[in-house]
Amino acid sequence: MERDDKENGPIVDFPVETYIDKSECQQPEFIKKYKADGRGTIIAILDTGVDPSLKSLNETSVGHRKILDLIDCSGAGDVDTSTVKKASQERELIGLTGRTLKIPEGWQNPTNKWHIGIKPIYELYPKSLRKIVKDEWQKLTWDSAHQLAKSDALRLLQKHEESVGGFSDDVKDKHERENLASKLEFLKSMDKLEDKGPVADCIVWNNGEIWQACIDTSFRGRLKLCKALGDFRYTSNYAKISDRDEASYSVRIENAGNRLEICLASGAHGSHVACIAAAYEESRPNTSGLAPGAQIISMMIGDNRIDSMETGTAIIRALNICADIGVDVVNMSFGEGSHFPASGRIIEEIQRLVYQHNVVFVSSAGNSGPALSTVGSPGGTTPGVIGVGAHISAKQAEPLYGVHDDVMDYSYPWSARGPCTDGSLGVSLCAVGAAFAEVPRYCRKSRQVMNGTSMSSPNVAGAVACLLSKLRADNIEWSAFLVRLALENTAKKEFCEARDLFATGNGVIQVVLLVFL
Repeated sequence: MERDDKENGPIVDFPVETYIDKSECQQPEFIKKYKADGRGTIIAILDTGVDPSLKSLNETSVGHRKILDLIDCSGAGDVDTSTVKKASQERELIGLTGRTLKIPEGWQNPTNKWHIGIKPIYELYPKSLRKIVKDEWQKLTWDSAHQLAKSDALRLLQKHEESVGGFSDDVKDKHERENLASKLEFLKSMDKLEDKGPVADCIVWNNGEIWQACIDTSFRGRLKLCKALGDFRYTSNYAKISDRDEASYSVRIENAGNRLEICLASGAHGSHVACIAAAYEESRPNTSGLAPGAQIISMMIGDNRIDSMETGTAIIRALNICADIGVDVVNMSFGEGSHFPASGRIIEEIQRLVYQHNVVFVSSAGNSGPALSTVGSPGGTTPGVIGVGAHISAKQAEPLYGVHDDVMDYSYPWSARGPCTDGSLGVSLCAVGAAFAEVPRYCRKSRQVMNGTSMSSPNVAGAVACLLSKLRADNIEWSAFLVRLALENTAKKEFCEARDLFATGNGVIQVVLLVFL
């Protein structure tokens, strides 16, 4: 990297293509040769959800909408809206919070039936954002007034003691002193109280054509200040709760308006993963993801109520939706260790998706290395799943980590190793395990460096989408089994020589060599 002529000027040749490294798997060469950049394919991202406001996830390389749907499979954002009320002639109704909700004139509802519910806003926030909002609110609206109240209480107590003394036997003086001391003690105890956050009214209705919903983020019933949203899968509508949090959310409306699903990403992880797999930046194509032409469906399996961890119920829901929609590739950068490999209901559903619905399932091998047999489930323990290990690219060492010395490609020490306890290899392939990609706006940054097998997995998933795009364009049928077999047999083996085979698996994916399918 070199700077321009001015001292301490900007770097004029910064290698932005290393933000998301695509050269290791031959993606640039593949797209240049075959024009297959994932267009016509759908990637399901089973993760912590995706921020729909990210610029690189707005549209595909051919102008189609990038995000087909945002689904909260965890149930954390569900709102019971089975209570139905009719608005008065003044277009007002009483919400479940007790607030009077003023219906804007522009909202059409031929039946005048309004489904209402309530939702504590902090239940939608991920833990990191909840802390930021609490701290900012306390600093801006609470601390100064509270400190002033404590100072006043202390001043009055001291004034009383100076005027009558601290040990007056007069009953009136004792009561006054006790009252002032109790007031001061109460104000001090308020420092330990937890802010539970505001509670919002939710309202759902049918405008004669589609279902719509609105969350009262004014918290005063002034719905004209809030945005009416349609179901994201049909309208691509989304909004943010406030300018203070920059948290974007979308809605899905189910059961004839009786259930409102509010989807707000439960962490930055999912957006980062989605950008690696399929981001498209028209102004800077070198910073796009592996499959800029692919479309994605975000399925949030990370539950806000348990610090964004996945639940079995959420995973099963996501897998069933994948089967119903007919996605081509699934990326699941989630998992943990298991005592019994390739067993259990979730594993059965994953294998049903792979073998019966012909879906290529890609998952992270885990970050529990370097010991042997540390691969996680489902990535390293499930037959039919492509488990991906992580290695660092020498090209990323300086721009991403500031390492100026010569660095060789090598497997990260924390990348999980095989073999699986059932004797299988455990790791199928390896890929670049770091990226500088977009994260949700509520993170207070535009991009972030993350590393892990969570980053190597979408690298492979995006490359697979490019391959399937080529096969689909040529009307060539494939099976998930054949795709995995071809990936493993054409991977760059020399990377594995003199290195840990259980960390790298069959090697680095090489998509140009796969077009013989």
